[in-house]
Amino acid sequence: MQHGTPTGQSVRSPAVPTPQPDTAEPFDDPDTASAAMTQAPSPAAGPQRNRGQQRVTVELAAVLALLALGTALRWVNSPTPALLPALQAIGPLVVPPTAALLLVTAATTRRRRTAIAAGVLLAVHVGLLAPSWIPGPQRAVAGAADDPLVVMSSNLRYGTAETRAVADAVRRQDVDVLVVLELTSAAHDRLRVIGIGRQLPYVLGATREDAGGAAVFSRYPVTRSSGGLTPPSLLYETPAATVQTPDGPVVVLAAHPVPPMLRQTRRWHRELTALSAWAAETPSDLPLVLAGDFNATTAHPALRRLGAAGLRNAHLEAGGGPVATWPRFDSGWPAWLHIDHVYVRGLHITGAGTTRIPGSDHDAVWAALVPDTGSTPDAGPRRTGRKTVELLYGIVTGMHDAHVCRLFDCQRS
Repeated sequence: MQHGTPTGQSVRSPAVPTPQPDTAEPFDDPDTASAAMTQAPSPAAGPQRNRGQQRVTVELAAVLALLALGTALRWVNSPTPALLPALQAIGPLVVPPTAALLLVTAATTRRRRTAIAAGVLLAVHVGLLAPSWIPGPQRAVAGAADDPLVVMSSNLRYGTAETRAVADAVRRQDVDVLVVLELTSAAHDRLRVIGIGRQLPYVLGATREDAGGAAVFSRYPVTRSSGGLTPPSLLYETPAATVQTPDGPVVVLAAHPVPPMLRQTRRWHRELTALSAWAAETPSDLPLVLAGDFNATTAHPALRRLGAAGLRNAHLEAGGGPVATWPRFDSGWPAWLHIDHVYVRGLHITGAGTTRIPGSDHDAVWAALVPDTGSTPDAGPRRTGRKTVELLYGIVTGMHDAHVCRLFDCQRS
């Protein structure tokens, strides 16, 4: 018997699958197709991402290095290169906010070492500003604070400032000694016409038609300082007056070094150095006040040398915080730099401030002073905190002698 298929039916071979090309079927949904494509990263994506992260790290490190350099310039006591004084002046304005931004950026991107370095840099600048926020110790004779010696300095901008505003400020602050800079003959005449002599009848100085005129106006009799008190020879007038106050003589010098323009930074540095050398040579038992437009900030080492001569910056000592006196614009834009100062030795500072003078590119600065007995009635936590900050500030800024002397209330010989 023959087995097979039924008669009339053809024999068929088993179905064999037809090979398909090695391609994926197209997606019906375009969004699904796009999602699938993004889930398949390119083999080069990892190295590219690493290179991008490395580039950001290098850029942050470069910014950090520039900020560190800008901070280090504070301790470079040199008039050259010519741009150095300008960089030193703007450093405290640029470095702290940039360091704060760098700290946030490094922290959010998990760059710990960069964040730590930026934090240290920021802490240094906070430490440099701290003394200006903490008032100094109270060292005054009983009742003297009721009638302090008020010293004011005003730059008249080539004699074009509103002299009536200066006279109003003198009356408002009850000024006893007024230092006037860039005093021209016309500005001097206007001051006389408006009656500055009724409150400040004594004057010593000279007018000039450029920026070099200067004078000291006083409520009390004045004599020209001579002998060991002869002022240093600067390009601008620098009168030094011995003011016979009710509490004894006080030497007041009108300070106005030349500005650190590109071609005269060497002269600027020499004149600042001459002021500190002159102050160091004056008798330490004679109260001394240097007031004026120093054309320098405390970021300039040549100005900080006044601290080594035992002088204190009235605005830093008063504890009212950082101030700016220049450039002052009539449009109302704020000033940037603190270049007008009152430096004091042998007197206690009970207050300090600034006054806007229309027509001038400088704010006037003033300080209230009383005799310094060297006694310290208040030794509380606030005083201890300031002393600690002063010592750290002195170590950081290199002003060891002056600040350690203040720490222990010693008398300089």
